[in-house]
Amino acid sequence: MPAVTQIISGPACPVAPGQVDGRAARLVAFHVLVLLIVSRVFHEVTWVAWFLAFDFALRSFGLRTYSVLRFFSRAWLDLFSIAPKPENIAPKRFAARIGFVFSVALAITSWLGLIHVALGITGIFGFCAALESFLGFCVGCKVYSLLLQGNVFRR
Repeated sequence: MPAVTQIISGPACPVAPGQVDGRAARLVAFHVLVLLIVSRVFHEVTWVAWFLAFDFALRSFGLRTYSVLRFFSRAWLDLFSIAPKPENIAPKRFAARIGFVFSVALAITSWLGLIHVALGITGIFGFCAALESFLGFCVGCKVYSLLLQGNVFRR
């Protein structure tokens, strides 16, 4: 019978040490998806997009403890006693920065009345949030991995 090897965790990220709770990140993505849908239904895209930009900025530039979406996600996970799932912080931070860019682009295009462009941004943004929240597939994290393999980041 072959020996079973248990891998406790993967290698540390060579760019940014630290970890985040992957389950909280999935729940944050769900909240983002809900906010995007609500913003379209109630025609308040600009304000919701600015809120998302602010929240993504907090999470991506080292102030994640002040993030409203992270606070609510952690509260739900704590309420249901769901254990954290540690993941490397760098890919999630990179994905949050992409979310920040998408949020700002959505706010600006919506404010300028570029409805079709704003709808396109909302669709892509919502699709990525749905992939993360329902399937645990982080598009920004995959882009980060590809950039890391291509030696775009310094080690």
